[in-house]
Amino acid sequence: MDTRGHLYVANLYGGGTSGDGNILVFAPNANGNRAPIATIAQDVYYPLGVALDSSGNVYVANWQGASITEYAAGSYHLMRKIQGAYTGLYPVGLTIDSEGKIYAVNNCGCSSSLPTITVYASTANNDARPLRTIGPESQLYYPQGGIVVDAKGEILVTNAGYSRAGVLVFARRARGDDKPIRTISGSKTQITNNVDGLALDSVGSIYVTASSGSSGPGSVLVFTPTAKGNVPPIREIVGTKTGLVAPAGIAVR
Repeated sequence: MDTRGHLYVANLYGGGTSGDGNILVFAPNANGNRAPIATIAQDVYYPLGVALDSSGNVYVANWQGASITEYAAGSYHLMRKIQGAYTGLYPVGLTIDSEGKIYAVNNCGCSSSLPTITVYASTANNDARPLRTIGPESQLYYPQGGIVVDAKGEILVTNAGYSRAGVLVFARRARGDDKPIRTISGSKTQITNNVDGLALDSVGSIYVTASSGSSGPGSVLVFTPTAKGNVPPIREIVGTKTGLVAPAGIAVR
């Protein structure tokens, strides 16, 4: 959501007959069966993540396109595309830090390329090499898109998998095969194997979406900013009344 209240949604299989996906922009307070006020489709290809920078420009993680595209605030015209062999991109999620640097979590879901986190300069374009790469031997197993950067510059990602599900926290300057400086995982956390969305609130509390499977009941789990190890959430939204079924992305204002 931007400062005017517009809502941006990565629509994985949208786009009419092509079905390559698009970004839908909805008016502030949109409700009911309302059409989007704008659609972003140029060079969008199976988008799995969308983020905004401090100027309101829109960034898209194009999973099958192996690219990140940026669109101008308001006009939504294509400003640049980061794509190419040197980028290391296969993005399932992205975020922008306070300095404009671009962080992508990559997972092609294939045996030929292991998951990584890549960081790009604010001016990166075309076949730009990342400033640094975390992984592939950094305990990333199957990231599904959740990635945020906190006020200290630490990088948090969600990590799925039956024996490895949790949140990994990397140091501000982590690179290569650096391991997380802390993790949130274990039975007490109630983080299940299908963990996806990740967000921070204004005081740094950590919000995680999780479920038992692709169609199983879900939950929103909240942890303290410094949570570490096998610790219970300080708050959870869970149960039949919530309507949560395999929740994915989450945002907190």
